[in-house]
Amino acid sequence: MSETLINGDTAYMLICMALVNLMTPGLAFFYGGLVRSSNVLSIMAQNYASMGLMTIIWTAWGYVFLLSFLLLSCEDDDASLLSPRDYGVATNDAKTTVADIFLLLLLLLLLLLYRLRKNRYSLCFGESQGDFIGNPKSHYFLENTNNNSPQPSIPGLVFCGFQGMFAVIAPALMTGAFADRVNFGPYMVFIALWAHLVYFPVCHWIWGGGWMAKQGVWDFAGGIVIHVTAGFSALATVVALPSRHHLDASVENKPHNIPFVALGTGLLWFGWFGFNGGSALGANNQAAYASINSEISASAALFGWMMLEWILEGKPTLIGACVGAIAGLATITPAAGFVDPWSALLIGFLCVPFCYACIEITKRYKLDDALDVWAVHGMGGFLGTVCVGIFATEKVSGNVDASGKQFLIQLLAASGIAVYSFVIGYLLIKVIDKFSKVAVDADTYAKGLDVSIHGHEAYFDSSNDGSKKVVGV
Repeated sequence: MSETLINGDTAYMLICMALVNLMTPGLAFFYGGLVRSSNVLSIMAQNYASMGLMTIIWTAWGYVFLLSFLLLSCEDDDASLLSPRDYGVATNDAKTTVADIFLLLLLLLLLLLYRLRKNRYSLCFGESQGDFIGNPKSHYFLENTNNNSPQPSIPGLVFCGFQGMFAVIAPALMTGAFADRVNFGPYMVFIALWAHLVYFPVCHWIWGGGWMAKQGVWDFAGGIVIHVTAGFSALATVVALPSRHHLDASVENKPHNIPFVALGTGLLWFGWFGFNGGSALGANNQAAYASINSEISASAALFGWMMLEWILEGKPTLIGACVGAIAGLATITPAAGFVDPWSALLIGFLCVPFCYACIEITKRYKLDDALDVWAVHGMGGFLGTVCVGIFATEKVSGNVDASGKQFLIQLLAASGIAVYSFVIGYLLIKVIDKFSKVAVDADTYAKGLDVSIHGHEAYFDSSNDGSKKVVGV
């Protein structure tokens, strides 16, 4: 394989990996600015915790899940590679309970890791089991990773790192939906289980030759795999958990730091060039289309959202511009490497009234999706997935073309994954809540999660007598 490596592609993918890694801190700033000042550290901690926990899972066996999806095992452990185009596609009592659960899970995992190591047999790698999941026999703890890559021009370890960044940000996206009202321990359990029950399987089904891929479903950079799964699971958590108004109707929930929102948007936008451009797995023509299409769609959505706000609400806002840009980026993600620039412009404009209307739906039905994760990411990814069937052109993609049949395939796939993600997300919250209270109590909510759960204050004044006063709520 080393004879086929291309240094330019490898360098490009390493840069893209770093760019996608930057998106999670960007998300922390974006979400952090939108919540109350007494909860900014809490939501940032949830985002950074996803980086830590998901990277550990990814290193130990998470990559094994995905790689087994991308490599079709043959007899005698000889794997045949998929083509790159196939890839394109809490109270104190509650805290104690969670600590006990974590300790038990850790002991069980250590025992499992020892047995797997001893037998040289990883979790799910190798021959596909009914097109649902793989059965791996190698690459445990990333061993021999460089020997297998879905793109011969880059080392397998580079592909592993790039995909690992996706696994980190996918669960972090959901934190905006249940902002201000979830205990930290149950949150960690939730994202760990969600990754295994939703994210890893869907990667197999769509990106790794699973049953959806065999039906002709296309997802360039994660419109379904990341945005639809996270968006609809986020909606499920909103339905399953009490609203912030229910916890304390007297607390006003307003963005506390709009410059943070703008900073986070800039970091996310910058990182998205690696997110979408890197999904071409090399510095090639498709990467160029994916990158420029991302810029065009985001810009169109930003401008369109400001204009729509100006018309409907009387004033164009910076928050609206930022939300519009993120909506445009989420919507173009599944189509970025499949469509012409003019299509990206149209997709960016189309997502504005679509996602805006979805936000209004959540308000009408009193669904407390705190930071509009379902409307922007879930429905944005859904729209972009369907747009593949409308705007995709073989000139850009090489082998994906718009048609009535492709439109129907994309629509059914997005709908199916949306339902699956919602059901699993809802069940996970309800099951975890049986063992440890997921939602914070009213007192914790009123005081703020930063001090109550994490023991820190984001903002304070030091008076002359040395005392501290929290600024803003």
